[in-house]
Amino acid sequence: LVFFQVFVPVFQVIVFCLCVGGEPFDLPMAVVNLETDPSGKSNAFLQTISPTTFIQNNFTNLSLAIESVERGENWGVLYIPETFTDSMVNRYLEGIAVDNETIQNSTIKIYLDMTNQQVIATIHTKIMENFLTFARQTLSGFGWNPDIASPPIVLGKPVYGDIHPNFTEFMAPGMILGITYIMAVGLSAMAVIIEKKEGLLDRSWFAGVRSWEVMFSMLFSLFVTMLLQVALVLVLTFKAFNIPCRGPVVWVVIAVLLTGLEGMSYGLFISSIVNDENIAMMIAMGSFYPNLLLSGKNSQNCI
Repeated sequence: LVFFQVFVPVFQVIVFCLCVGGEPFDLPMAVVNLETDPSGKSNAFLQTISPTTFIQNNFTNLSLAIESVERGENWGVLYIPETFTDSMVNRYLEGIAVDNETIQNSTIKIYLDMTNQQVIATIHTKIMENFLTFARQTLSGFGWNPDIASPPIVLGKPVYGDIHPNFTEFMAPGMILGITYIMAVGLSAMAVIIEKKEGLLDRSWFAGVRSWEVMFSMLFSLFVTMLLQVALVLVLTFKAFNIPCRGPVVWVVIAVLLTGLEGMSYGLFISSIVNDENIAMMIAMGSFYPNLLLSGKNSQNCI
């Protein structure tokens, strides 16, 4: 049981850091480029799209491309009008005098499968970044100021965190606290219930051991196990997987240990009202999971 309690959190941290929060890649996208001129700017734009993030699948018309999205073959469609290059140049040259037809013909339309919020967020962000790069390169090629393509709103230096946040880093604190809490609940509840079922607790009472002595011995042994568990989890998180700690490490350790003590207390409470391991685990999971859902740890549908 102790081996299970110590090394299961380690395995959970490894799986989390390897599988959760990474940026999606090799996303298939249908491309409908009606501009036939090989020297057109549409080809230059398609070349700026990240080949790591997207796999471009060319289609001859919009209906076939949308059908491929409906079949789940592509995440979306990039539709480029026939007169994209000329219309885009006129759009910049004419400024506020540009007509609606020119705006429509210089607009790249995107039709997406919106069933996966995380994938769609990545697609939207990457395409917008790639188009900004393309627009700046195009303006520079014409001898114009490339900053014309920049939006009028610019993000300054963040007060906390990075300007390009990592989802793994966002999830790591909740993951560490959640694992520490639920494992402490299970460890303390199971340890006491097993002693009760095997009669060890009754023998202690008959031997004259006082209640505070029993409680202290249990808490001490469980706390030592939790210390080893927390140490392995934090070392793996901060050293092996390089999750940054933006503050004093001592406060992180204290917060995690207090969370573990809270879990141990809850586990002891559960063990005092039930005498069966299965019922104890049902109570623990039934009360913990709603709290997990409401805590924000699973935000953006990552769980």
